[in-house]
Amino acid sequence: MSPLSFKMSGVDYSKWDHFGESSSSEDDECDLCSMDPEALRRLYNSAARSKSKYVSIHPLDDVSTLHPVFLTDPDDFIPRQCPFSDKFENWGIVIEEEDDDDFDDIHPVLKFMEGRIKSRHLYEVLSCSPYTKTPERQFVSKLILNKEKKLANVTKEFLKRDYILKISMDEIKPEIWRRLKVSGGVNLHVLQDKIISPIMGWTRNYHAYCYTDRSDGAVYGPKECDAIDMGWIDHHGYEFMDDKKIQLGLILQKVGDELGYLYDMGDRWKHTIKVEKILSEHESTGSCVLIGGAMRCPPEDSHGCCGGKGNHFYEMFLDQLPPRKKWKGPWDRSLSRKARESLVEASAAMNCRPYMFDPYEFTLKKAQHELRHALSSTASSRVGSKKMVFPAAGTRGPRNEKPGPGLHIKRDYAGTCKHGPYLQETVNLMRDSKTNSLCSNCGKPNNLQCCSACRMVRYCGRECQRAHWIAGHKQECPRLAKQRKQIKAEVKAEQKHTKTGGSRSY
Repeated sequence: MSPLSFKMSGVDYSKWDHFGESSSSEDDECDLCSMDPEALRRLYNSAARSKSKYVSIHPLDDVSTLHPVFLTDPDDFIPRQCPFSDKFENWGIVIEEEDDDDFDDIHPVLKFMEGRIKSRHLYEVLSCSPYTKTPERQFVSKLILNKEKKLANVTKEFLKRDYILKISMDEIKPEIWRRLKVSGGVNLHVLQDKIISPIMGWTRNYHAYCYTDRSDGAVYGPKECDAIDMGWIDHHGYEFMDDKKIQLGLILQKVGDELGYLYDMGDRWKHTIKVEKILSEHESTGSCVLIGGAMRCPPEDSHGCCGGKGNHFYEMFLDQLPPRKKWKGPWDRSLSRKARESLVEASAAMNCRPYMFDPYEFTLKKAQHELRHALSSTASSRVGSKKMVFPAAGTRGPRNEKPGPGLHIKRDYAGTCKHGPYLQETVNLMRDSKTNSLCSNCGKPNNLQCCSACRMVRYCGRECQRAHWIAGHKQECPRLAKQRKQIKAEVKAEQKHTKTGGSRSY
């Protein structure tokens, strides 16, 4: 099965058929088919490089494993819906098999993936200029530029209007959902970190994520994330548009619009964000409010999910349990042994422990408390996401590392021993930038002012500042003021170190 038999609607593939042929006669086709595979591969590589006007290809790259769409003009590219979901995914780039009867032992899509993994080191490891990006990422980078130009012309009127959104997990019954009110001026980075994660029950700053624009398949996500599952980025669009620069109101502008949200690119927890109502500017307050929901989100890292990962296997996990009306709790002795074992395993997940996992649990007040806590905290540091660290045998534990001014390395040990495995995270202690801030009391993104005492948190007005002061900021304010002074001293020490080349003093 030749890779050239793959097709995508909206792209003219005729010019890629039978590379190197001087005519379309049957004799020429027979000669081409009878060629040695290695000679055919060299012929394909030579012809592809001669036609690749839009991407730079490394001389050692075996482009026979490269899908032909990445050699076409990005300006002429027409996105296509995924045939399995009937939705736009991954920039609308779909690789599918033309003839199911031609399948051999290994699916051709997997052959493409295997071949591209072998070629990736030529671009990302050797970094030989001008080959710093793979052809796939070069192609998508140009799609990003086209999308940025398109968004620059979109009306900004929805940035000051409030949205009623419903977030639900795909293909899981009974439905796991949350309903909330949020401003259209919130950018997608803050939406995920301070709103979606706490109300759904996911662990903040643990896994990577991305959004998919259902109108054309554009993918938005964190540009500087170092989460371990970022290794799967080639399966989710190759490149992200920076979600810090994209506000909700730029891409969702009418009732019924949808935005795909995927959490954990390894386990692939799929969600749909749907617009149920858009309030008028007069009715909008800008505050973030959790209105309702049902069911708790699945356990992190797919603990207990019947040996699999993602939405489908979690539904299989739920199928082992009684329906909600007959549910007596995770300690019910009438549960099957397999169900009890799955619940115990799920309880070890990071977003469940130290309590027993209850899939039907959802308390609105508890979720609202988690939302308020996230709104009043600083944004997560994407350059230091949570990771389990296993020190080498015989070592005396981690070094006293200094990640930089305004950052702190936090370690939570699995046991009492300080030489065993631990969970490490780089915590951001600095004040959030204006573009990535929300009111610490209500979640409004616009017209924010810093606290006059500590200068570390922002509010949309005196009423919110007074309410947050009574709720607990009165005790936190002196500590945050001291923290700010310490950060300023660290920044000065870093600047001095940069100028003199000496050792850091903080």
